[in-house]
Amino acid sequence: MVLVDKQYQFGGPGGSMLSLPDLFGGKDRLIIYHFMFEPDADSGCRGCAFVGEHIPDLSYLRSRNTGLAVVSRTPFAKLDTWKKKLGWTFPWYSSEGSDFN
Repeated sequence: MVLVDKQYQFGGPGGSMLSLPDLFGGKDRLIIYHFMFEPDADSGCRGCAFVGEHIPDLSYLRSRNTGLAVVSRTPFAKLDTWKKKLGWTFPWYSSEGSDFN
């Protein structure tokens, strides 16, 4: 377990801003994958995209009281467009403007 004192904010669906505790989605544990996607890039890191292609349905993690959040520095709208284009369903948030990752 890692204590995080800083009050990070993450961009999410519909322009929402979420805190780090919000990303837990009511679960006791959270796995965060730092997906490298530079704000000025047209696409994300190829290695990270490979990982994204292999993120399974999250029901196994959820049944073990664990959440998953993918976080990138790119604006949420760009992430969401790319996510939909690739048919990904995992939760992906933006840390744009912060020093989170």
